[in-house]
Amino acid sequence: MTVNPNADLEDGMKMVIEFLCQEYEKEANAVSRVCPHTLDSGTAKYALGRKFFITEKGYFGLAPAGAKSGDKIAILWGSSTPFVLRSSEIPDDPRWTILGETYVHGIMEGEVMAEEAAGNVKSSTILIK
Repeated sequence: MTVNPNADLEDGMKMVIEFLCQEYEKEANAVSRVCPHTLDSGTAKYALGRKFFITEKGYFGLAPAGAKSGDKIAILWGSSTPFVLRSSEIPDDPRWTILGETYVHGIMEGEVMAEEAAGNVKSSTILIK
């Protein structure tokens, strides 16, 4: 996945809240209910200093402030959270830099590992500097 910041944090959080409201309505099976906007106080805690992004495959999430278009999202073996990685700017340098943990909606519950086991996702060995 490639990080592609398409929206600022405020617009991104509005999209997340709208999505969660739709999911709430589906799960509660009550279209007439109003979605309780309880995320406001928690949003600042987890979003402070983060960037909203949308990947080329349509996943969205919150990345470290230093993330930029072209960075990669990776699940590192032994870790329970995805990370944003950046390739070296030095030509022919195979090393990657970890920018930090990231939240990616849709891959936080082990979905990538299941896809990898099914052969739908490629794993590789990388050097981290």
